[in-house]
Amino acid sequence: MRAWRKRLVELALEVVEGVCSTCDSECKRRFRARTRNLIADLYTSGASYVVSVAAARSSAAAVEIGLTASSVSDMLRMCSDSGYARRLNLEGPEDLSYALYGASLLYALRAAGAVSASNLGDAIRGLLGNVVADRVALHAATWLKRFTEAYIHE
Repeated sequence: MRAWRKRLVELALEVVEGVCSTCDSECKRRFRARTRNLIADLYTSGASYVVSVAAARSSAAAVEIGLTASSVSDMLRMCSDSGYARRLNLEGPEDLSYALYGASLLYALRAAGAVSASNLGDAIRGLLGNVVADRVALHAATWLKRFTEAYIHE
């Protein structure tokens, strides 16, 4: 397995374990739904579309955290700190689940070197038509889905 693929598997597992230990049951359930449903959009429409949808259904600031977070726990702070979540304009589990999914994809893309932007707009521009980034995102999303289905039950 190539190094970037192995890193994405490890990262996906870290994200899902963190969601399980940090988020409430409703957020976990909705995050599971995001991993199961948005993978089809990722396959058909690409990473730029899915990241844009995640930002639209949560907040740009929350999804953008995936570009600047120094660790997965930094991303998960939106689950553990309700004041922080409110500052990111996240109002409930639905918003949180989209924000976590979008931020996780961007974090994975950055970890694999497929995106180097520091803000959401530049990231989306860089992802448009970028087949390498789409492939990386699909790989990360596949493992997020697998681990979420294994760890989070309805």
